[in-house]
Amino acid sequence: PSVARIFVRASLKKMMAVSAALGSVFTLSGLALSYYFDLPSGATIILFSAAAFVFSLAAKKASQVLIRVRT
Repeated sequence: PSVARIFVRASLKKMMAVSAALGSVFTLSGLALSYYFDLPSGATIILFSAAAFVFSLAAKKASQVLIRVRT
């Protein structure tokens, strides 16, 4: 969660709070998915977190491309 959050610049205090919130969301979402689809919970949480990290990378790259196109 902290790595996904670090791409959005903020103070350390804000980054820690958002990272804790994201960790909770990833954990609860992974547990819900593992319950409904009868999957191992640990692996599901990790995959959900990794997908969010990849999404944050893609969003950052897309925003950089849009900024370059506008200028």
